[in-house]
Amino acid sequence: ATSRPPLEMDVPGAKAGALAAATAGVPKAAIQRGYRAIAAAEKAQVARRTTLEGIARLMASDLLDISLEPARALLETASGLGVGKEERDAAAARVEEAAVKQAARAAAKAVLNEALASPPLDLDVETARRAVQAATEASVPE
Repeated sequence: ATSRPPLEMDVPGAKAGALAAATAGVPKAAIQRGYRAIAAAEKAQVARRTTLEGIARLMASDLLDISLEPARALLETASGLGVGKEERDAAAARVEEAAVKQAARAAAKAVLNEALASPPLDLDVETARRAVQAATEASVPE
């Protein structure tokens, strides 16, 4: 059971097998190698589950609430942990969509700040209205 790749290993079955091997008198060195392989498999499987949970949270998050750098780092680790290509591609598209929306919000906020920076008597009202409208559409907080 410990000869399977870490992400495919049946960890409970391997632990039971190692215990049975120890009881049957298999040399201690072989048992220790088996337990090291089991521990590595368990660690890899926990990392994959954690990554899948992170991807699920990412997919459920509002685009403006996604932290882009941690999301990108999550996607980088997902491939090596056996996360399916479809899941990775969907999450990558979501991150890209979030980046675009967040950039649009930042740009709208900058335009709004610039439009409202003038003293009241010098304010170009039409430019300010357009900036407020764009900021509203881009979900710029008040």
